[in-house]
Amino acid sequence: MINYSNKYAQQIFLLLVPLFGDSMARSVLKFQSYKLGKNEESLSENDLKKLADEINIGLIPFLGSDGAGIISRKIINIK
Repeated sequence: MINYSNKYAQQIFLLLVPLFGDSMARSVLKFQSYKLGKNEESLSENDLKKLADEINIGLIPFLGSDGAGIISRKIINIK
């Protein structure tokens, strides 16, 4: 299992692991962070809404709108 020093990255990773496993969760987080012009370790609270929106779009084919929306809301509410 991956351990991020960034608390936001770690919590998002832990949300995704049960759904997709370590490797895919890491890839989703890395790719979506990259799309924001960041890496996983530089995410901040200000990035969570945009990151959640992007992850939501990517998860819809796998989880449906409702499932993806649940994950998206959990990401937005990370403190």
